[in-house]
Amino acid sequence: MTMAADSNTPVENKDEFLTSAVSANTHIPSVSASAVLGESESMPDGHPICKGHDFQTSNSIDSIMESMLNTGFQATNLGKAVEEVRRMRKWRLSDVPWKEGD
Repeated sequence: MTMAADSNTPVENKDEFLTSAVSANTHIPSVSASAVLGESESMPDGHPICKGHDFQTSNSIDSIMESMLNTGFQATNLGKAVEEVRRMRKWRLSDVPWKEGD
């Protein structure tokens, strides 16, 4: 239950409360308010959950870089880049099949 900002009165409908609170504040442009206070959508099944690194379990650079995949948008892309660099460093020409004459 949401509480009204000017009192301890509970507000039954959160959407109405947000709309009235935003419209009452002339410093917030309506386009900004609707972008920030819009309805959330459910994430698709199998989507990773965003969470930070747990420093209680490990402080190694490898585990920190691995946890970047679930930390947030920019960190996720950094984590993907780290994975790609690891994949590139692991690659060997001997891994590629070839036959005489190629």
